[in-house]
Amino acid sequence: MARSKLQIHIHDNSDDALCVSSNGDMISGEISIHMEKNNHSSDLVIMLEGTTTVSLQHEVGVKLQSTQTFLRLSQKTRVDSPATFPFTFVIPSALPTESCSHVVCDPLVRYAHTALPPSLGGKTPCATKNNKTDILTPNAVQIRYCIKATLQACQQDQEPVLSTIREIYIIPTLSSERPPPAFTPAINNSDKPSQLALENHDSPMKAQIVRNIFRRKEGRLVGEILHAGSLTMHLHRQRLTEATIPLRLGYYSASGICPRLHRLTISIRALTIFGLSPSPDISYQTQSHQSSVYTKTLQIATQDMSSITWEAVPCPTIMDPQIEMTYEALVPVSFSLSPDRPFVPTFHSCMVGRSYELEFRVYYQVGRESIFPRRFSITVPLIITMSNR
Repeated sequence: MARSKLQIHIHDNSDDALCVSSNGDMISGEISIHMEKNNHSSDLVIMLEGTTTVSLQHEVGVKLQSTQTFLRLSQKTRVDSPATFPFTFVIPSALPTESCSHVVCDPLVRYAHTALPPSLGGKTPCATKNNKTDILTPNAVQIRYCIKATLQACQQDQEPVLSTIREIYIIPTLSSERPPPAFTPAINNSDKPSQLALENHDSPMKAQIVRNIFRRKEGRLVGEILHAGSLTMHLHRQRLTEATIPLRLGYYSASGICPRLHRLTISIRALTIFGLSPSPDISYQTQSHQSSVYTKTLQIATQDMSSITWEAVPCPTIMDPQIEMTYEALVPVSFSLSPDRPFVPTFHSCMVGRSYELEFRVYYQVGRESIFPRRFSITVPLIITMSNR
């Protein structure tokens, strides 16, 4: 048996290619068994397996690791001689209910935790020879799927004869077969709003505008994203995903002089939240050594704003007596996400979550300042979804 070999072949994929699939897809292929000797019958167990692994460094320097197997589909065949055996798996849209059996603060949390999580860490479909890893995910986090084949001796006291795995890459898409549950209010003993509203953010950002060393008040600058919504990327299409988001700027002037808009930069921030134990909420507790957040920021666009003009608008009825005029400017902000980046859909599983933020930085100048423009930032959550159409 020393020179025996077990190989996994997936239809429509070469043996060295990364198989990319989504929920509802069928993965089929063959397991080829080559054995020098075959003195007894064996069982061939073929599994589609999904696991989450999280590693953290303890305060005293000890490395802690936690692994959860959240998906395991299997089929079994009796093997009496070397041959080729077919297999077929359908990737589910949801995980079995027993995969999330811990305490949760709201039924919607269990709904989120039993959605199929995307592959994270390791090799990605957009990887190149110089970049083979997921640059948005820390090395401490891995969500991996694989086809696993094990040839087991019929006698229970014997070790497996042969075993091999083939990693596959799964990115879930929106599924109409899994509607969200009916609304049920969360049981919350505090007066604080539910942290399930993590994706919501509609408060404007403000900045006081002052000038010269005497800090003379010029006015107040307010920025607000009118609606961000969600951004849908395409799983199998190698093209840019483009979007336009309206940004409304308001300026409450004490001097009647508006700041000169200079330029705008747009960055996307990917936040990977992970912990050693399941979280009862989708917000995750990051204060202890049992959990952490990894942040990666990428600048995705720069936009010239020198041609944007302010328009005078009626002042609100209740206003600072120092404010003389109110101005507004509406800026359509355009950006695109490249398919060469390993963006995965927003998700929240038991131990790992991924969320996104868009940061808009508005650069402006006050008075005769011309050397270094000032900066004004607005950050809003962004939900990314995936489509296979």
